[in-house]
Amino acid sequence: MKKLLSVSVFLLMAVCGFAAGFDGTWTSKMQGQDGNEMEMKLVIKVDGEKITASLNMPNGDMPFTNIVKKDNTLTMEMKMGDQTMKQVLTLKDENTAILKMIDSPMGDREMTFTKQK
Repeated sequence: MKKLLSVSVFLLMAVCGFAAGFDGTWTSKMQGQDGNEMEMKLVIKVDGEKITASLNMPNGDMPFTNIVKKDNTLTMEMKMGDQTMKQVLTLKDENTAILKMIDSPMGDREMTFTKQK
């Protein structure tokens, strides 16, 4: 019984720890429509099973909805006007994540985010 309890606690800590890997502020840069480079911040907060996220850009914050975590991936949605875009964020390592934007007005694209210390 003690062995089973120890294994269960270890697995729970591993799962919670990995979800916590998303937690924090991530930054990336992209070229805006005017040709100038702009910084984007992806802010993710993990509180147990609850995950919230928003993309902070110079023209305002855009919250994500319908966030689902599976393994090292967050699948989420962002509403832009009357369009809902799917976003997939995948942890590559503890400091790097790839955000894939699907069906965005700018087309499908991938962005690399770096976790801020």
